[in-house]
Amino acid sequence: MTEAAPTPPEPLAPTQTGERITTLDAIRGIAVLGILAMNAVSFGLEPAAYWNIGADRSWQPLRGGAA
Repeated sequence: MTEAAPTPPEPLAPTQTGERITTLDAIRGIAVLGILAMNAVSFGLEPAAYWNIGADRSWQPLRGGAA
């Protein structure tokens, strides 16, 4: 018995505009902006505070009033 050779896959090409899901693209965009916002906050902290938020002296936990 001889097996038929597998057909080669179609070549990769960019997604056409009609094939994209606009809502999914919007959700992905919002997620990327959220990641950027969280990273922007952490980049403004001392290097030690990247792993331990308590290492940054300017950071105060929310206490429900004046500390």
